[in-house]
Amino acid sequence: MQAIGKRIGGHCEYEVDVRPADGRIVRLSNTYHEDLGASQYEAMTMLFREAFRNCYSDDSWRLRLRGVLSDSPSTTWLRSPGTAESIATIETIMEHVAYVIGLSPQTVRLANMEPGSSMATLMPTFYEQVDFKVRKVAVDRHNETNRWKKRGIAIVPMGHPIRYFGGMNAWVSIYHVDGSVAVTIGAPEIGQGVNTKVAQVVAHTLGIPLALVKVKPHTSNGSPNAFIEGGSISTDLVAYSARRACETLLERIRPVRDDNRTAPWEAIVQTCYQRRIDLSASYNAKRADLRGYTVWALCAVELEVDVLTGQVQPIRVDILEDTGESMNPLLDIGQIEGAFVMALGYHLLEELRYDRGTGALTNFRTWNYKPPSARDIPQDMRVRLLQKSSNQAGVLRSKATGEPAYNLGITVQFALRYAIAAARRDAGLPSEWLELATSLTPEKVLALTGTTIDQFVLH
Repeated sequence: MQAIGKRIGGHCEYEVDVRPADGRIVRLSNTYHEDLGASQYEAMTMLFREAFRNCYSDDSWRLRLRGVLSDSPSTTWLRSPGTAESIATIETIMEHVAYVIGLSPQTVRLANMEPGSSMATLMPTFYEQVDFKVRKVAVDRHNETNRWKKRGIAIVPMGHPIRYFGGMNAWVSIYHVDGSVAVTIGAPEIGQGVNTKVAQVVAHTLGIPLALVKVKPHTSNGSPNAFIEGGSISTDLVAYSARRACETLLERIRPVRDDNRTAPWEAIVQTCYQRRIDLSASYNAKRADLRGYTVWALCAVELEVDVLTGQVQPIRVDILEDTGESMNPLLDIGQIEGAFVMALGYHLLEELRYDRGTGALTNFRTWNYKPPSARDIPQDMRVRLLQKSSNQAGVLRSKATGEPAYNLGITVQFALRYAIAAARRDAGLPSEWLELATSLTPEKVLALTGTTIDQFVLH
């Protein structure tokens, strides 16, 4: 952890002109400064630019991107690099606009959405499905009657852009002895379920049982020129390559199948082998093979803050994500849950502390760097996949799930701001917009609540 990993730091300054009646942005200027560390290493400004519009119309927006060299070590790309910061920024702007002009964040967001956008329909429906109005009333009632436990609630929409770059290959081989299929792909399995989905694609394309397909461990021998695994595109790329390789094999096998229409798979493969038909094929997916698309998602977070300690506990999280025609719903739900909990750590727990004299990272072990644990995850987490959705640009009409849900972590910050505002009212502080950032540790939250020692008086 001292040498690699971590996220690239960022800072935004923005100016906004709006229509007071509905919060429509008529001019937006945002300057994004990115902490590159000691070298210009893996800048993510282009990813920030790509995602900044989120679900909204950006015709009158201006975005400036700046890289800053500092005396801290350079960091690397981490799940949803640039995109998470970008969506968090524009959603913070929407919340800020709503606060200043006194409208609900939902009203402001809807006023700024692209005409005909899918999100313009999805968001009002999601509000109803999660009982947001009823729960917000309950949150306000709780805050009025509880001094030391405050709650917050918020909703955030997301339109995550999926764009393809680089290439990855797949090599498919059929064994004549038992008809089993071995697949080598250009993406390592690191928990995202790529091996499972590729096996499903191969079995579906060849029309054979899934049990006959085995995806072999990734090696540089089988995939010497694969691109980096990132951008939520790896599974799409290797699944597409595997499908194209299978289609090549089916074309070779077709004459044998035509002559033996009732023969089982194993017999057909054996006949192909006897005729010396090549039963191995490969394909290397290129950028032009696949079209980009948007992953739509919404998140509602309700949480509770202990005003005496600054401890934050997510009570309930609702996520609706568009996965197209999911190839594996259980796997996709697991990816969504994992991405969100990872973002929970980013926004609430995982603070990086550097020595100002040397620039060295001082908290690099679990004793002083705290990723989320079992007690930090939401007490009630509900993930739903959007129904009746089909992605004609995706493999088997599916959509990626690796990174998009990470961007929804900003919802936690907005719900936390709502809870802190309630605590500050009870502490006698004036209402004001709170500038929050990531790594809102209990110490930082406690400092923001306005709690002082003279308030700990028993009457």
